Amino acid sequence: MKHRFRTHFILFFVIVMMLVGCGRKPKLWVLETNVGTIEIELYPWVAPKNVNNIVQLTKDGFYDGKKFHRVIQGEVIQMGGFDRGSKSMDVLDYKIPDEINPKDLKLSDELIAQYEESGYEFNYKVRSMPLRYGVVAMANQGPNTNQSQVFIVTNPDGLQYLNGRYTPLGQVVQGTQAMLQIDQAKTDSFDEPLDEFYIMKATIR
Repeated sequence: MKHRFRTHFILFFVIVMMLVGCGRKPKLWVLETNVGTIEIELYPWVAPKNVNNIVQLTKDGFYDGKKFHRVIQGEVIQMGGFDRGSKSMDVLDYKIPDEINPKDLKLSDELIAQYEESGYEFNYKVRSMPLRYGVVAMANQGPNTNQSQVFIVTNPDGLQYLNGRYTPLGQVVQGTQAMLQIDQAKTDSFDEPLDEFYIMKATIR
């Protein structure tokens, strides 16, 4: 009995150390939407500046009332720029740089050079993850233009062709049912849902 307890304790300790070790403790971003709650783990070691920005905006109440304004079924759902019932986009007075490590994403030297020529500046100190299913990443308008908008990948195969151009932040860990309900929304010609899907309350835990 003591041996079994010791083994379980060691396994538990190892798992905790893997998650927390070297300061690698995720932050939980909880989005209470009108169709259910989506829980997202944010990884500071993946994109420290961008995660800190999301955390601060959330604490300021910025995301409360924000709608999912862009849905491409089976690809992405996007939010963080428009309030519910509004057509006017929130534009912040600052921009957060990209935090992307192309080597972690296994991009070829040729593709890295191509992206750098177009203005991307890569950060080899962060640990990037590919844009797989359920990954949350910063939406942008080009290199180093991150502000408040994010998208969630809903393509089961991921969006590998976008790797290297968008900063990943974290991963959906609960609430895929709500995520997929939004993903199935009927949209207009601008990819905006005909029915509003929005965040009632966003918190960091």
